[in-house]
Amino acid sequence: MIDALLERLHHYFWSKPKRLIALGTVLWNVAVGWLVAGLYAKVGAQAVSIVSATAKGSEASQASISQLYPSLPTWWIPEHPISFILLIAAFGLGVWLTIAGKKLDRFMKHYV
Repeated sequence: MIDALLERLHHYFWSKPKRLIALGTVLWNVAVGWLVAGLYAKVGAQAVSIVSATAKGSEASQASISQLYPSLPTWWIPEHPISFILLIAAFGLGVWLTIAGKKLDRFMKHYV
């Protein structure tokens, strides 16, 4: 059952390399957008922590994004270094899929 699924998936992408290119492009675009959102939120949280630490009578603590925006869903924003590493890996995979799809497309145009 799994073999048939993987075989179909393999055939789906290798029969038309433009699909592989599109998948890679979407993957790295999503990863870049997610990274920018995470970095923007991290910088904002750091700025709030610095400002609140200088306030009179406050203890110096790192504010998390979910503490800054309690009414918004912030589960998708990366806050931990492991999240950033996974997004960088997704970006790399997207770039690799795009390059592999372009090479396969070039090969198929010339030899198939």
